[in-house]
Amino acid sequence: MALTAFGAAFADADPGRALSVLTEAIAYAREHRLIIWVTILEHLAATFEATHGDLDGGLELFDRVIDSFHQAGNRGSLPYALLDLVVVFDRMQRPEMAASPYGAATRDDGGIRPPDLPGAVEHLRTALGAPRFDERVAAGAAMEMADAVRYARAQIQVVRSELAVSSATARSSRSSYEFA
Repeated sequence: MALTAFGAAFADADPGRALSVLTEAIAYAREHRLIIWVTILEHLAATFEATHGDLDGGLELFDRVIDSFHQAGNRGSLPYALLDLVVVFDRMQRPEMAASPYGAATRDDGGIRPPDLPGAVEHLRTALGAPRFDERVAAGAAMEMADAVRYARAQIQVVRSELAVSSATARSSRSSYEFA
């Protein structure tokens, strides 16, 4: 708990330090077999990584966290993780990917939402247009949670694949330049 609070305290001022502390907290939780804490801390780390660090690593963590919460039947934390993913997808300019998980998560979130969500939702509504946004949100709200989890995880894999291709292309371009 202390490491988590310490990491949260540095979230805005020093994201790298915050992530380092969260990584230490995850290692401690794993060592002491505090499985639910591992997942909760990985959720925090996923958000930090995707926002301030390694986007691919953050998405990999989101995939694992969403699956873990779903497999554990954690209906309290799963919607929150999906909503954090909505914010990440919005920041990545992926409104189509974000709107359906938003609809699924807000149906079951109990009103507890990430602080960046209102701005992300407004941006999504603008980017998609109100009719398309409402359509995608309604489609997400109609999904069973298992379907919403499969959808979110599939979208994560799409983005991770695109990042891998982009990274390989960038490496190839640098190599071609270096040998030219």
